[in-house]
Amino acid sequence: MIQIPQSHRDLVEGPYNACLSTVSADGRPYSAPAWCLLEGETPLVLFAPGAKPESLVQRNMPVSLLVYDPRNPLRNMEIRGHATYLESDCPPEGLDRLTRLYSGRSAAEHTRPQTALHEWPSYCIRIIPERVRVEGGS
Repeated sequence: MIQIPQSHRDLVEGPYNACLSTVSADGRPYSAPAWCLLEGETPLVLFAPGAKPESLVQRNMPVSLLVYDPRNPLRNMEIRGHATYLESDCPPEGLDRLTRLYSGRSAAEHTRPQTALHEWPSYCIRIIPERVRVEGGS
């Protein structure tokens, strides 16, 4: 498996700006903001239910995840690969780690209309890296 370089691991371990891109059924590119973290050697990406990327990766399309450091946008990393699985409900521990990482609060503290985020179905996508491109120093 392709390894994510140590010099840029923090980009997928911290709450940085991430964008997942894929290709829609009509062949057009589609990109959307996403929350991500590194779990083991693979990125875990979270979307809300009904998000278009969720329906696109269900078709096992290639994906590209771009993450950059907002303090130094020239320091960035692109991970290309395929989604290895998609769960209709994000594992509670993954959802809680992501919400704490990006918001500083637990999943239970977030609310949607009449529904706590941990009760709200989300989609977790694991990406197996096939190519990793990095730019900028650490």
